[in-house]
Amino acid sequence: MPELLLTLLLWIDQHSALEYRPAWGRPAVERLERRELVLSMFREEVPAFLSEADLDNLEQSVAAIYNHDTRTMLVASDIDVRSAYGQAVLVHELVHFIQFEAGHDQEVRCLHALEEDAYTVQRRFMETKGLEPDFDAFTVVVRSMCPEELSMR
Repeated sequence: MPELLLTLLLWIDQHSALEYRPAWGRPAVERLERRELVLSMFREEVPAFLSEADLDNLEQSVAAIYNHDTRTMLVASDIDVRSAYGQAVLVHELVHFIQFEAGHDQEVRCLHALEEDAYTVQRRFMETKGLEPDFDAFTVVVRSMCPEELSMR
């Protein structure tokens, strides 16, 4: 896995505006069952307003998460990282790794704003592998919005 991560980090460096510095090393990778992965999104406690059905829906849509505090990519155990799709999932999370290492998280209004670059680079990677992205522009806009932009006025 370390060689694959380095290959993908160098791909990101060459095919995006993001710059990878080898001194940063590579993030750790932890494989989790989907439910465990979803629960890890809520570091303290699952919000009371989320139903069991909501958690089931999240399980279907969340393939990986980057934890910047531990420099760890949490990847669903059913994602085949040898496949082009699995590598696209890794690319998305590696973009977040680079963003945090480079301090881009300090330059945005909220952390959700970092999603736009991650999806853009992931889309580019998928297209080079002949894959149709499983997300659309609307999804990227919504997932990149800061909470105050989502509130109804």
